[in-house]
Amino acid sequence: MSNVTNSDAIRYIGVDDKDIDLFESQYIVPNGVSYNSYVILDEKIVVMDTVDARKTDEWLEKLERELDGKTPDYLVISHLEPDHSGSIQAIAEKYPQMQFVSNAKVFAMLPQFFEMDVTDKKEIREIAVTKEMCAVMGIAPEQLIRQLQDNTAKQAIAIENIMDTMQKRFNEKSDEKVSLYLATNYDFYNGASVLCASNFFDKAVEAVKGSFYLLPSSRHELLLLPESEIPRDIDPSELTELVKEVNACKCVGEDRLTDQAYHFDAEQRKLEKVEDYQIRKDYEAKRMMEESKESEKHSRKPERSKEQENRLER
Repeated sequence: MSNVTNSDAIRYIGVDDKDIDLFESQYIVPNGVSYNSYVILDEKIVVMDTVDARKTDEWLEKLERELDGKTPDYLVISHLEPDHSGSIQAIAEKYPQMQFVSNAKVFAMLPQFFEMDVTDKKEIREIAVTKEMCAVMGIAPEQLIRQLQDNTAKQAIAIENIMDTMQKRFNEKSDEKVSLYLATNYDFYNGASVLCASNFFDKAVEAVKGSFYLLPSSRHELLLLPESEIPRDIDPSELTELVKEVNACKCVGEDRLTDQAYHFDAEQRKLEKVEDYQIRKDYEAKRMMEESKESEKHSRKPERSKEQENRLER
């Protein structure tokens, strides 16, 4: 992929590694691999990811050639797998004024892999990806959404009872039994995003064995309450108020996802607000009762008058 051209503003600076035997120490790659990296030349100069340390020197030469004496303003770090992050230390030392753009999880892990203080280098940003940005990147919005859904699904952990998860992940043993199931990702960070995975509701229905109430605990996790196991002393219509109260006490600022509780109907494959579900449920129950009365009415034999009875006797 050495001769890739994107546009005047987006330059490909990735490198090929044809000498590698095993990619990620497990995958046989007889033709080698390509480490993809880009530099965006605009009002600000942005480097998108680095490459494996095996190819640092070649990558820096390509970057320097495209910069043509300029200095990059930002390095965007998507994640810390070696084929994307192996040259972070080298580029940081070469361009010490350059800022890092990534997520909080990456910044927390950087010092574990590299000898650097990122206190003054980190910049966490969330941006809305527009159709125009997709066009510049050469990807259809639908394709981007599918990729995000697939990546999110890969990061999700199995949906299981919250007590089982706590015991496995944090060794917190408890004999307490609760009817709540936890949905999140391996990092327990921005874990509520698992809701975007294309297979989320299939996995959730399988885990809780039917319809359930969805309680947004925070942006880091979701709580699922099986409809079949809802405590008798809890009115489903009060779940939204319960979520609001918990959010007010335990979840503040950016961690708050929503104050709304939801219901997922496993049979109809429908997600809706708890209040809307209750209205629909009451309406369907009323309609079924009316249909039952109407059916019973038509099934009764009509009463005969005395005159009809006398005619039959003759």
